[in-house]
Amino acid sequence: MPPIPDDADNIGMVGDAVSEPDHRRRTPHESDQEQTTRSFDMTHALMNIQIIPKAETPDDVYPAVESAIALVQDSGLGYEVGALGTTVEGEIDELFDLARRMNETIVAGGCRSVISQIRVYLGREPISMTSLTDRFRD
Repeated sequence: MPPIPDDADNIGMVGDAVSEPDHRRRTPHESDQEQTTRSFDMTHALMNIQIIPKAETPDDVYPAVESAIALVQDSGLGYEVGALGTTVEGEIDELFDLARRMNETIVAGGCRSVISQIRVYLGREPISMTSLTDRFRD
């Protein structure tokens, strides 16, 4: 924590919240949210999600996962189902909303709990599954 300045105007009373100074460069009138999103292309994100339901019996696991995949298929977003997870491309808020709905579907379907492993790619340039994998395809 930086030393407290000597001038009395910057010293708070005991219990007052003291925030660290924000030294990031920003344009005039730019909010913290705008500063964060300005650096990344939020409209071309990739999310890989692996859903691991805790079901009553092993036979209940596959229908639960299939119900989550059906949400992906109906989402209108680009996707690819893999053996160990599903990759979806789209706008970051759409992807997180989809992940939330997938988890809710698993629980609503009768599973006791669900673990989701989610990886997200955000970059300064637009990205797609095809641009990352085309050179490895026949």
